[in-house]
Amino acid sequence: MAIHYVIEKLSAATRALALGPGDMRSRLVTAHLCMHTLRDSDFPNELRKDWRWISEQLSRRGPIVRDDGTVRVGSVENTMQHIQNRTAVKIAERLFELYRAITEATPRE
Repeated sequence: MAIHYVIEKLSAATRALALGPGDMRSRLVTAHLCMHTLRDSDFPNELRKDWRWISEQLSRRGPIVRDDGTVRVGSVENTMQHIQNRTAVKIAERLFELYRAITEATPRE
């Protein structure tokens, strides 16, 4: 995937973090929707560890699944319902630093 696509998705996510309504947990849910298509392989090797950490933190609790196997509450929403706002702030800070690092490492056209 082109690095500019990654930057576009992370830009939208950081905008949601900065300007979105609600507390940091609800803004992280929105940010996740902006960047959920990104995968480890989309990032340069030196930034994959940061991306993995963010992804893991956002979905630590896993989804809530009905008896028939359908998802009732997604893993990100479930996780955000159970973490403290200060933990959400740490995730947001790391996401912003990832965005900053990838934009600084990418040559401008």
